[in-house]
Amino acid sequence: MAVSAFAIGTTEFMTNGLLLTLADELAVPVATTGLLTTGYAAGIVVGGPVLAALTLRTPRKRLLMTLMVIFILGNLVCALAPFFGILLAGRFVSAISHGAFSAPPRWSRRPLCRRGAGLRRSRCCSPA
Repeated sequence: MAVSAFAIGTTEFMTNGLLLTLADELAVPVATTGLLTTGYAAGIVVGGPVLAALTLRTPRKRLLMTLMVIFILGNLVCALAPFFGILLAGRFVSAISHGAFSAPPRWSRRPLCRRGAGLRRSRCCSPA
């Protein structure tokens, strides 16, 4: 759980420190690359409540594994993105699983503590 939270947190904050590099590589204005952060935040807002409501009866372990597969696929799209629009879409898809990962119902304190430990470590390791 902590490793998943670390990966999610690192993905969330990664682009903040890379805006200038991404703008150069993608040939878009720096302000436009800022949309990568906004798009990720929008995905969290959409993914959290919607997926939490749709997956109330899904067993937790299967839900978390499915969310991580969606997250990995979204990051794979980002890694292979030939232009900005695809990169933004991949970040949004990754963020949807992040939102649901952050808002699961019926969790006890121990998994929440593990997730929190991974998020704290990700903030230390992000380039921003």
